[in-house]
Amino acid sequence: MTNSKNIKISFNNQQSRFKISSMQSLVDFILAALYNAEIITRLPENAEIVFNLLNKADMAEINQHYLSHEGPTDVLTFNYLDEFTDENEFTAAEIFICPEITEENAREFKTNLNDELLLYIVHAILHLSGYEDHTEDKRVEMRQAEQLLLEKISSNSPVNVIELIEGEK
Repeated sequence: MTNSKNIKISFNNQQSRFKISSMQSLVDFILAALYNAEIITRLPENAEIVFNLLNKADMAEINQHYLSHEGPTDVLTFNYLDEFTDENEFTAAEIFICPEITEENAREFKTNLNDELLLYIVHAILHLSGYEDHTEDKRVEMRQAEQLLLEKISSNSPVNVIELIEGEK
């Protein structure tokens, strides 16, 4: 799959418990999700999507500041597509993921850390394509879309892209 629009995928790992172990596989998965969710056509040339991995405290701070929600959450998506004004490099979206919450949810939902992270990435990408999850009906719609998109790109699903840093528990 070519990235003909020069879409830039950036990662800022701002926490210390987890690391991305296969960056190219993860970027390939993200590009496949963007193409299959048909967002790639909405992105301007040279757009950038920034992924931020945060600890619980930082995620809680962003969640409170921007959404007035107390405590950390798993994933937040900030879509800036409507703010695009020229052809220069442009941050189209910022996605914040909390690996600590990812790990907790993986245990609770009896999945693994990797699959839970990929689910959050798909969830964020669906937000970029217009899906919402503020009501029960919209949440059901979002869950169905997540499963469909994950099935479409299952051949691009990397294994073990995130791991606990040795000695951290």
